[in-house]
Amino acid sequence: MKIKLQKFLHKYSSYARPNQLWECGKLFQGYSCEAGPDAKGCCRTEYECKPHKEETGWICTRSNSYGGSCTDGPMPDGECCKKIVPCMPIRSIKGKKSLLVKWSAFAIFALLALFLNSSYKADIFSPGELSFKHAKIEKCSACHQVFNKHFFDWAVQALSGSNTIHSSQKCLDCHQFGDNAHNAHGLSPDDLKLIMQEKKQFKEKPEQQLSCLNCHLEHHGENSDLTDVAKQNCAYCHQLEQSIINAKHPEFDKYPYTRNTRIIFDHATHANKYYYNKVGDQLLKTAPESCLSCHQTDDNGIKMLQHSYEKDCKSCHNEIFEEAESFIIFEIPELALDANELNTEWPEDANGTLTHFIVMLLATDKLFVEAVADAEDYFDLTGLDRKNTLKIITAIKNLFYEIDTQGAIVFRQRMEKALNCQSNEEGKFGSESLCEMNKTELEQLAKLFPVELFCEAKKRWFPHLANEYQKKQESAVNLSYCSNDSIAKKTEFKGWSLDGLSIEYKPEQHGDGFLHSWLNLSSRKINGSLAERARLAMFDELNSKDASVQCTKCHSVESAGNNSFKVNWSDNSGYLGKKGFIKFKHDAHIKYQDEKVCNTCHVENKNAEYLQGYEDLNPLTFQSNFKTESKDCSSCHQQSMVKEQCQLCHNYHISLHPK
Repeated sequence: MKIKLQKFLHKYSSYARPNQLWECGKLFQGYSCEAGPDAKGCCRTEYECKPHKEETGWICTRSNSYGGSCTDGPMPDGECCKKIVPCMPIRSIKGKKSLLVKWSAFAIFALLALFLNSSYKADIFSPGELSFKHAKIEKCSACHQVFNKHFFDWAVQALSGSNTIHSSQKCLDCHQFGDNAHNAHGLSPDDLKLIMQEKKQFKEKPEQQLSCLNCHLEHHGENSDLTDVAKQNCAYCHQLEQSIINAKHPEFDKYPYTRNTRIIFDHATHANKYYYNKVGDQLLKTAPESCLSCHQTDDNGIKMLQHSYEKDCKSCHNEIFEEAESFIIFEIPELALDANELNTEWPEDANGTLTHFIVMLLATDKLFVEAVADAEDYFDLTGLDRKNTLKIITAIKNLFYEIDTQGAIVFRQRMEKALNCQSNEEGKFGSESLCEMNKTELEQLAKLFPVELFCEAKKRWFPHLANEYQKKQESAVNLSYCSNDSIAKKTEFKGWSLDGLSIEYKPEQHGDGFLHSWLNLSSRKINGSLAERARLAMFDELNSKDASVQCTKCHSVESAGNNSFKVNWSDNSGYLGKKGFIKFKHDAHIKYQDEKVCNTCHVENKNAEYLQGYEDLNPLTFQSNFKTESKDCSSCHQQSMVKEQCQLCHNYHISLHPK
């Protein structure tokens, strides 16, 4: 059977215009004009057809819907003979929808304008309740700058591409994040570029600014957490897969520390030597039962702190001070000539040498500097001639005479001069002066010098010193500091002793103030003078393995720039500084666990060269006794168990700083 398709020629089918806003008014009569209304809704048809001219004349083109070609045909001038009455066009479905949309939009904007100027706009436009931390904010304008402005300003901000950055300025009135608050992680452009050079797992958009609203959404109720940020927010810049920890998380090569520990404690050495018996298969009674025996969390439950020296270390290491030998601070040196040949008062049987400590004080005397200028070693004075030997004797006697007449202030004055400290007109040192930077140590040392003991030494070694200066008609002072009754009666000096022809010092306990201050004061270089060389030599002597009490066996020494050194007296556990990328709360991981849970994540690194990392004085040369791997975290932090959001372990608002 042959199927005939519908004919769509103009004579057989009327032309539908669904995309037009207007339709012919005669459509309801069963037919409509072929031309249809114009764009303004006006009828533009006057005749039933528009004749067509051929060689034989004009031909009627009326469509079949109007009855086909008329019998009368066109007029001689080509005009149709069937004139019709114009219709009243009506709106099409599209036209009606368009009109509805326009009036609706107008009504909405009219209502918005009405509401925005009403006293109820806060209730009308509020998307929900504030979070608990912002609940006390009563006025919307406290956070939304445009709230009390004109309707036009609302429209401008709503359509502006930078409206969120602009709105974030209100957040920064209360939350201080520095000049780079809108940069990624609050870092400067230079820091961001530095990170991008090292890490390549995120998009290169360091110049793009982020608003607070990108991550923190308000008006979700009082129980909402503004810090709860979805992984997708981080994935926008960092190329992350769905399961972050299991898939692409980097290993913890330098976590938790990027530098060595300030207190030298080799866990492996202590465990092998002191915790187990000789066979190594049984824990000794004195050994700690677990890591928690020595370490505890801080008040915030974040960092693990070690116990004090008195609690954990003293039981074993206090014998260092009990068995320590005293070291000589000053002793009468042996000279090439005896006192009779030199015609001066000098103790018999003097066979000592000058110490670094006393040389530092004597180096402030011009006579001493001249005497040892050509000497290869100021320790040995037996090779000096008569002239220089007398200069040495005079310099030493000058020191004791000043102590006899002025007292303890002599030590401070001489140390200030040895440190090349120049005071200004107001009597204050410059900010870059060693005396200003080490003011505490300088005052501590001056107080710790036993002036009474030096007075007693002067009395024994140089009993006629005052008369000797008076005979020389120098500026001798009749008043004697050492003659004071309270000075003369004191015979006990903590740690200090007068043994024959030497003054000696023995540290008696941990935290010895004299050694602490002296190591701090003697570790900086200035100008290479004789006083400085003696100072640095004293530092090396106290820092050597042969020292009677070696503080730096546990307190690490590191380079401080300009060929100077720094002794780390504390573990720095109380230092918080600026936030880092990583955060970890120990309490949440160990509170309800077995005491040996620490070893689950901190696995002993038996190949670590822990002690060797301190030899070059560079704190970044470091290998930890323990290692932590990302799989230790992923065993719990996965989609089916514990949360694995990025902000669970990472801070967003941070600044770069060495740990």
